[in-house]
Amino acid sequence: MSVIFHIATGRDWERATSSGTYPIESMHSDGVIGCFSPAQHAAAANRLFAGRTDLVLLLIDTDRLESEVRVEQADAHGQPLPCVYGPLNLDAVFEATPYRPGADGRFHPHEEASGFAVHGAATLDQTRRRVVEVMAGYRAWWVAGGWALDLVLGHKTRPHADLEISVLACDQRALFKHLRGWDLRLAAPGAQLPRWDGSAIQPPFHQVWARRGPGKTSSAEEFAADPTMLGFLLEQGSADRWVFRRHPAITRPLHQLGRATADGVPFVAPEVALLFKAKLPRFKDQRDFDRVLPHLDGPARAWLAWALEQAYPGNPWRARF
Repeated sequence: MSVIFHIATGRDWERATSSGTYPIESMHSDGVIGCFSPAQHAAAANRLFAGRTDLVLLLIDTDRLESEVRVEQADAHGQPLPCVYGPLNLDAVFEATPYRPGADGRFHPHEEASGFAVHGAATLDQTRRRVVEVMAGYRAWWVAGGWALDLVLGHKTRPHADLEISVLACDQRALFKHLRGWDLRLAAPGAQLPRWDGSAIQPPFHQVWARRGPGKTSSAEEFAADPTMLGFLLEQGSADRWVFRRHPAITRPLHQLGRATADGVPFVAPEVALLFKAKLPRFKDQRDFDRVLPHLDGPARAWLAWALEQAYPGNPWRARF
């Protein structure tokens, strides 16, 4: 288990971020912090915090925890619960997000919970081998998202719920042929994962989800929990120039879209990956920015500063340059 969940009050989390220490009031008298698996947290919230709107869901990387994790207690359904025996070091918290009931009055699982449950323990080496195997023989592709930033830094910085790969939208027919035999779906917020039959992909779709094997009906959560699941991001532009789909005035030569590791694994350039994260940065996106910014060279920093000003005027990241 690499990812566990803890439900905190907003007050306790605010105190923790200002003091650097998770408040002792959030611990049981015996010094244990109760947590939940990705599959347990929503049911626990409905059982323990019905109607509360002041909660924060903490996603914890157990590999970074300084205190011991034991799986020993049982929830209302007899399932073992992970518990942290001792203080919670805040650098082990890789995501913190407000957790409120939905329109139906009930708490629902975090949107990436099923992905973290299956993919969260993947190592950087495993991910490199997997992507090279899947994309062997394909013309132009780059590891994207958080894994791209880990490739920049040379180590895994946090758990990831999925593996995203950027490809050129103009090559989508080639992608369809390359993934022959896979279950291919069009992914967009609120969509029902319609099958992709190779037809030209139009907005609002700009992402293809793929998993090995014949297609079968399933929810987005079930699809994301498939161990073979990959996300393909369709990058706009031409054979020699990339265009930022959220602000077409932002472009760069295609050869500057990505870089490659010493052993030849291509990945989206960190300044481009951070630009995508800057629209509505989550807690983990801010952490990614803080980690990667010192590793950007002068031209990369200048380009990102300019692109942020163009796409997101007033973005707080701009003040860091």
